Amino acid sequence: MVSEDERRMQQLVAQKQREIGLDTLDRAAYADLLRELDELEITVQEARRDLGSGPQRERLMETLIRYYELKIKILEQINYEINKKEYHEALEKRI
Repeated sequence: MVSEDERRMQQLVAQKQREIGLDTLDRAAYADLLRELDELEITVQEARRDLGSGPQRERLMETLIRYYELKIKILEQINYEINKKEYHEALEKRI
């Protein structure tokens, strides 16, 4: 069962992924950041497998929220890198 907080974070992540066009992104150009996302995904899947009840479930929910926050930060970093690259490409065209 997904909590309301987790659902909101999932929606925000999906929005950020659409904004940067994650599905069509040049994976080689952003390999380090994308690798971080992949590693995060593996970590959260492992945590979900260990899902328990009571205090364990509460810790998992806290971990998931931190996971989504970190994922959003990485997606924002990718967006920043994309914008920086586009800016420099536009400058080069003017020269």
